[in-house]
Amino acid sequence: MTAEIKSWLLVSIFVIFLISTSYVAEADDDLTSWEEESKITVSIVGNSIINLDSNNRLLRAYVDIVNHDPGNGYYFLRVIQSVTDKIISEEEIIIREKGNDKAGADIAHMFNEEEISINGTAVLGDYEIEVFSENGNAIGTTTFSIIKPSAIQMSEITEDIEDTSEPESVAKSIENESQLENTQKIPDWVKNIFILYSDGSITENELISALKFLIEQGIIEIN
Repeated sequence: MTAEIKSWLLVSIFVIFLISTSYVAEADDDLTSWEEESKITVSIVGNSIINLDSNNRLLRAYVDIVNHDPGNGYYFLRVIQSVTDKIISEEEIIIREKGNDKAGADIAHMFNEEEISINGTAVLGDYEIEVFSENGNAIGTTTFSIIKPSAIQMSEITEDIEDTSEPESVAKSIENESQLENTQKIPDWVKNIFILYSDGSITENELISALKFLIEQGIIEIN
């Protein structure tokens, strides 16, 4: 075998080695990118409590997607009642690219009592937000709450009336008791309003709205 043939064989083996190494590296890169699935996080913007007694019933949230893959297709927002598992809203949301395999969206939903009611009664308590893609497995969730202080007030007022009803003879004897004994104690549901305000669960405007309701119902008298 001549020196020229030996040199040609060595060069051929080296080229084949480089090609195979490059192929394996590309395959590893494809495998790595395939394993990096999209991750969705959903976070509430501002207060996570919707007060139906307030005019401000807008819920805002932010969707953040890491390892965003356009192949996942369209993205959708779903709102679910935690107690009943009822889907009260489902709509497509627009995702905007931010670069570096990241994307996101601002979402907002204005609530009304009709969409969250069952047999005409609003379902209060926890609700869940789900954001999911059309073709991918990624899903992001968060929770918020819906309250209506006036509904609690009226129900507890009814219970108080039913629990404190007395025969006529007992009612007459009560009239003869001292003014201090006749003074009605502050109901628990009124105290709860101030507890919610003190721990930041409701805003000052919502507290004022609740106080206005108490005044209008004659529960609190102002000269």
